[in-house]
Amino acid sequence: MAADLVIKNGWVVTPDATFKGGVAISNEVIVAIGADDSLPQGKEEIDVKGKHILPGLFDGHVHFREPGMTHKEDFTTGSTAAVCGGITTVVDMPNTVPPTADAEQVKVKKGLGEAKSLVDFGITGVVVQTNTKDILPMAAAGAIGYKIFFGETIGNLPFPDDGMCVEAFDYIAQSKLPLGIHAENRQIMAYCTNKLKQENKNEARYWEASRPDICEAESVHHALFFAETFGTKLHVFHMSSKQAAYMVRDAKARGLRVTAETGPHYLLREPNDMDNVGSLLKMNPPVRTKDHAEVLWQGLREGQAHQAGNLGLYLGLLRRGDRRAADPDRSEQRPIDAQSICKSRFRKPGQSLAGLPEERRHSLGFRR
Repeated sequence: MAADLVIKNGWVVTPDATFKGGVAISNEVIVAIGADDSLPQGKEEIDVKGKHILPGLFDGHVHFREPGMTHKEDFTTGSTAAVCGGITTVVDMPNTVPPTADAEQVKVKKGLGEAKSLVDFGITGVVVQTNTKDILPMAAAGAIGYKIFFGETIGNLPFPDDGMCVEAFDYIAQSKLPLGIHAENRQIMAYCTNKLKQENKNEARYWEASRPDICEAESVHHALFFAETFGTKLHVFHMSSKQAAYMVRDAKARGLRVTAETGPHYLLREPNDMDNVGSLLKMNPPVRTKDHAEVLWQGLREGQAHQAGNLGLYLGLLRRGDRRAADPDRSEQRPIDAQSICKSRFRKPGQSLAGLPEERRHSLGFRR
């Protein structure tokens, strides 16, 4: 019997192997995987002419900026970019205008996504100093998790102090949903920033020194303590430092429910690159030196870091490097190839952000 769709003449990428062939799909379910001559005929057939055939990937950290900042991005433009990068599910962050801080705003953002998004999506709710009583209602409204911005960033949302963290981590544990954190200590950051200003160090290359690795490390340590105390599932967004990676590794070894992501910029760039590109590389937390990047690479290979946000960018680098993610400004290539994307935890944001499938992969009986 003919399949509805056969995609052939490509490089099929699975967690275990990369081989020449294709996949067959019927009723939106994968019914065959293998060499081209082993596949059934298709009512529709697509010859991908040697391109990679990967499962649809997740990006567990996007900012579609809707509502309130659509001059930057919205669900239509952001999800279109996701599709072009091979991303089929995204998780949107809550620092919009107004912020996604109560059940009503969760419903508003869900409505926007349902009307405009080209991909599956999840909504996170923000936790601030004044809305801990909204945590459980946000879950009931459909939020798949929460975020606390311990570090100052777009929107400058207030974070709960230690007293309110007692309530916040407790309520989040009751919701059985994960808490993601932007991990930077604002007091350390303010001290370092003021010191640099006094020394008249205003060039872009000093951005990392204004938010040094101790900023992230202290914040991760702080959040891990609360998570362990209250049994809260914790997720570290955009992990940039080796200290945080070591703490996540050690916490997992103790049995804590903790996951982490990093990003392509933390793997491929360093502060001195800002001499050439300036504020184009400015982000929070900042990019760091190679010794941090190497530990993050190791975390991806060994499972301490479970995914990379902004995967559309990563896949663009992958295409440019032909099966390897290469820094376009350097000749060296990093040892993560297409198969590793599937084999690593890039494909398991469901273990990081509840409400999404645990993994998406090429396998018989899996929905396309």
